[in-house]
Amino acid sequence: MRAAFSAVAVSLRATPGPVHVNFPLQEPLAPDPVDGDIPAEDPLAREGRPGRRPLTSVLRGVVTPDEELASQLALMIDERPRGVVLAGRQRDSAIAKGVNR
Repeated sequence: MRAAFSAVAVSLRATPGPVHVNFPLQEPLAPDPVDGDIPAEDPLAREGRPGRRPLTSVLRGVVTPDEELASQLALMIDERPRGVVLAGRQRDSAIAKGVNR
């Protein structure tokens, strides 16, 4: 946590800017088990689906936001001069209330 506190302090100096923090976790990149996920030791993960069909499918989304979404995002960023961007999968919907201030 010391690294996180230090990064916040640095970001609040006279010349503020983005800060990237790396700090060790107890179990880095250890996923939480989720019902329906296929663990690596599952035969389906090792051998694949019948007929060599892939385990996953990819849906192509919109590559660039439309003008309205880009304007909304720009406004949100502009309104928060000391913002934080959290990236990655988040299953706890309540976290947004604490982060979006």
